[in-house]
Amino acid sequence: MYCPNCGQTSPADRKFCKYCGANLSLVSQALRHGTVPGKSLSETTAKILDDWFGKEPEPPEEKRLKDIRGGVITTLVGVGVTVFLYLFFSAVASSPAVPPDAAVIVEKIWLAGLIPFLIGLGLLFNGFFLHRPAERRASSTLRQPTPVGPAETQRALPEPGVAIPPSVTEQTTHRLESPSPVRNDER
Repeated sequence: MYCPNCGQTSPADRKFCKYCGANLSLVSQALRHGTVPGKSLSETTAKILDDWFGKEPEPPEEKRLKDIRGGVITTLVGVGVTVFLYLFFSAVASSPAVPPDAAVIVEKIWLAGLIPFLIGLGLLFNGFFLHRPAERRASSTLRQPTPVGPAETQRALPEPGVAIPPSVTEQTTHRLESPSPVRNDER
């Protein structure tokens, strides 16, 4: 049997390819029986393709919307938890069974509800500002290159009087006409 991932030959009873590590058990079952027990051939093929090639990456716009949805949900859960903890621990702290020294600490436990709230705000910030829509991203990345003038090229040359060998990248056709090196002071 040939490994469909790397093309190397493997015995039919081998579960994994010794060259690339691909799972060969489903392939050998599909070749022997025409199907994998309990699954249709299309499910088996889909499983094999998912194992080898993975799932397609999520488009940036869907990821952005997913972050915004997650941020809204997490922020609202944080607000709910914060309100619940504030009311609950205020009632516990006002109980006569709680000593006054501990009541001060118990009243502050509601601040733990701010953690999911702040995480939700971070997700919202990420969705709205860091995952920019595709049209804004494309317009900001299409910038014209800055041309480099001859003044900047001159700074990279060596001292006057030093021989410069013919260049392949700079004025190629002009410099290939003369077999001798061009001197810096001849420019």
